[in-house]
Amino acid sequence: MSVDMDWDEAIGRARAADQREVKRAEAYLALLGEDEAQRRADTAHDRLIALDDREYSGPVEVDECPLCGHCALLVTDFDDFGGTEGPGICVVCSYERSDDIAREGAVAEHISRIMNKDD
Repeated sequence: MSVDMDWDEAIGRARAADQREVKRAEAYLALLGEDEAQRRADTAHDRLIALDDREYSGPVEVDECPLCGHCALLVTDFDDFGGTEGPGICVVCSYERSDDIAREGAVAEHISRIMNKDD
């Protein structure tokens, strides 16, 4: 089996798992309602600071959640290219971006930056 086939199979499994995660988080978000979702979004940065104060080796940044659109995704690690396209969990909708999905997004973003670079 080739490396490409292993990667294709692995990313296929990761995408399938992410689709299940999206459906679960969408159902959860629908139960919350807009007022509760906004209240949670308003506290996202506070949660990051509180976690940092406890010397928690957790979130390093708050990013926009690709599911609910709130700036409430607590990113737990930087990607390999120095961005915040890392794994994390949204404090609003509970969507959890996995390591594999984060890596795929980081690679795509990095390639896009290279292709659009003005030399």
